[in-house]
Amino acid sequence: MSLKSNSKKLKKIIIYSANPFFDTWPKKFKLNEFNNYGLDVECWSNEKIFFKPENIEAASSGSKEYLYKDLDVTKFNNLENLKI
Repeated sequence: MSLKSNSKKLKKIIIYSANPFFDTWPKKFKLNEFNNYGLDVECWSNEKIFFKPENIEAASSGSKEYLYKDLDVTKFNNLENLKI
């Protein structure tokens, strides 16, 4: 079976993570190209629930380029927002 591109969005893929989205694995899997096959990709993260902002910043302090920017990442600040 092959994925064929069409203008109609048939399926949505939501990638959910409790960790920050760093640039390594999303680029490796070319998430931004899934759109070419009729798949809508959303990235969700609840990193702010489990990690302090200064820890997230420290993890990416080697380079601002290290944070994933090809797709928007929806970030949830608390579990109530995630439920909604």
